[in-house]
Amino acid sequence: MLVGREVQSLGVETLSPAAIDITSDNSRAIFDDLIKECLHVAAYQWSDFDVDPLWAVFGNASIRRSRYGSTSIEERNEPYATWIERIIEVLEELIISGDMSFCGTLFEDVLKTSQSESVGKTIVNLYAHLLPPLFKLLSKLNQDISAPPFVDFLQKIIAMYLKNVLGDKNRLHHCLLRSVACREKCDDCCLLDAFILDPTTTSKTFRLGYYDPARRRQRHLDDCISTAKDVCSSEMGSRSDEYVLKVTKNPKIIEGLQWETRLQNATDFLASIGTDDVIAQIMGPRYQDVTQALSGEKPFGSVSAKRTGSRTVRARKRRKT
Repeated sequence: MLVGREVQSLGVETLSPAAIDITSDNSRAIFDDLIKECLHVAAYQWSDFDVDPLWAVFGNASIRRSRYGSTSIEERNEPYATWIERIIEVLEELIISGDMSFCGTLFEDVLKTSQSESVGKTIVNLYAHLLPPLFKLLSKLNQDISAPPFVDFLQKIIAMYLKNVLGDKNRLHHCLLRSVACREKCDDCCLLDAFILDPTTTSKTFRLGYYDPARRRQRHLDDCISTAKDVCSSEMGSRSDEYVLKVTKNPKIIEGLQWETRLQNATDFLASIGTDDVIAQIMGPRYQDVTQALSGEKPFGSVSAKRTGSRTVRARKRRKT
């Protein structure tokens, strides 16, 4: 039965099977088109905590609450498991309905989740964990991962992983190191960001002073640090003349800065997708970039000096003509 805000957003009255004669070809076509439009709306709402995307279209209210009932602060801050469940469910309905073009639209919308300041976190927590249930679904529905739109999505995920997570062999790097500063970029937050974003540091001590001002500074710093619990932790202490807050990077972050760890993680990630032949089939002409990134020859997505030079020469020739 079709119910919920998706139908209303289409400007259509809520319908039930009894409302129309679905035995006629014309009515059945209208009903199928309406279901498809509802799925399209649901697909765009996979990340919306105020709307239960698919069960707002199909199912009753009690099922919706039991399936997507949690609206806790923790889940809103770390929504990845719920997002993955929603993406897979909507994708399954789209594939079953034969609406393959909109599967690509859904993938494009999912890829928009990664913002520049949190792309590493999104890759590690969302995209990497999305792939196993995605492959299970595609196998169940006899879909070829090397065919559009799935291959296009996988190409982009692999490229993002190699560029942002594996990175450059010659640089200390961790994709989860990110800014946590407040919007106002206060002095304490700027110092905290400088510490977090510096891959060569492991801990920093903030001298806060005494009494209420010190507590206010502590609460503010802890609020910022709480958005990056995967990166660092804090501990309040005191000296003879003031309170201090010690911020320490997590051991896994320190270990993950090293090329050997990043390379092993990247190798495991690619193996979770398939063999070397499968990766080559997915990446096509860019497979050479994959092998060069894994060998440390050059970072994925970088442009060689030779290619850059040739482009410059061509640009100069165009300007002369």
